[in-house]
Amino acid sequence: MFWLIIFGTFLLILSVASPFFGIITYIGILYLRPQEVYLFLAPYHIPRVFAIAIIFGFLLRYAKEKKVFFNYKQDKILFALLIVIMLSFTVGWIPKCLEVWEQMAKNIIIYGLIVGMVNSEKRLKVLIWMLLIMSAILGFNTIQEYKALDPRALSYMRLGGFSGGYFAGAGDFAIMMNIVIPFAFFLGIFGNPLILRPLALWFVYIFIFAIIATNQRGGVIAFGGVILGLAYFGSKSKGFFKKSLSIALLIASIAGIIAFSPAAFKQRASTILDYQNQDTAVNRIEFWKLGIKMFLSSPLLGVGAGNYPLRYWDFGGWEQAWRVPHNMYIEALSELGILGFSCLFFLLYFTFKDGFSTIRILKQNNKTGSFLYSVNQAAIVSLFTYCVGGMFQSLFTYPMLYILIAILVSIRAVAGQALVRESC
Repeated sequence: MFWLIIFGTFLLILSVASPFFGIITYIGILYLRPQEVYLFLAPYHIPRVFAIAIIFGFLLRYAKEKKVFFNYKQDKILFALLIVIMLSFTVGWIPKCLEVWEQMAKNIIIYGLIVGMVNSEKRLKVLIWMLLIMSAILGFNTIQEYKALDPRALSYMRLGGFSGGYFAGAGDFAIMMNIVIPFAFFLGIFGNPLILRPLALWFVYIFIFAIIATNQRGGVIAFGGVILGLAYFGSKSKGFFKKSLSIALLIASIAGIIAFSPAAFKQRASTILDYQNQDTAVNRIEFWKLGIKMFLSSPLLGVGAGNYPLRYWDFGGWEQAWRVPHNMYIEALSELGILGFSCLFFLLYFTFKDGFSTIRILKQNNKTGSFLYSVNQAAIVSLFTYCVGGMFQSLFTYPMLYILIAILVSIRAVAGQALVRESC
């Protein structure tokens, strides 16, 4: 206990002195959640303490250099989203609205810190590898749990990550594994240094196996989004060898899943097209219908941020547990109305637009072999995969959405700075 406190204090001091180190540490806390793994740490409010330290260090070091916020369209949309959530206090139960507002404020702070500090290719590499390593730790542990299961339990067990929080639920965990596959895939084919490519491809194997371990159909559908995105960019790779290698690895991944995944997983995945006879799939459709009813009852602001579970029975609900929309678009529409949904729509629209604009700029400047070009493609596929997964999970307030958006905004800024330096 004593040495743990000393180590934590040391990390805290470093987070103030080097806010970029702090945000990397914070992402580690976000993934591994030591306060939930080791319950004796819970009273110390570790995430909040580190967040305050990072913000303090960031303001000391960076606030004088440039305007901290409102530099990008995404900044303005996120600020507007916070205002919409505050307006929803007038139609919803305020404590629940306040809980969502606090979570979204944290997400926006994380977004702002990443955009403000990931201002070089080196820092971008550190951030991406940190996400991959943390995801691999969670994925590897889930695989070990899966291997230890009794064979009779494989048909009904739904495994998530050991750290709880956003990674505890099997469906959420499957999405989180899917969104890091594109980064590992592109770094495994195009990344530098070459010595790290095998490690990145090994991470791909871990993430895919972890998705299988969750036994979630939503994870399979999201993986379909990964395959579509990677196939699209792989087919556009410059050079016959890289193009062929990309397509070959994708085919090998699909073939490997079909050939080596357990029979229980194959059987569950096969029910995707037979959703009418699956209780969970039918229930999801009913959850969506209730969300639409909530939206129609209050089209402008919905029923209030976070209030879907509270108003569930008022609109004909029957379920005693899991009273969530299971769809991030209906989550936004039902709880925040057309105003909140518009914020989500334009946030995604401008981020995808910027991502493809960055591709065009890098192509025009013959930078298709650069790290920025590859990681930008990966980030687009990851965000697309998150959007696909959002059709089946309530992911609207999860930090990873805003981290992915921040990564794409940072890539565009770093790419622009690099081209300006070269032209001088």
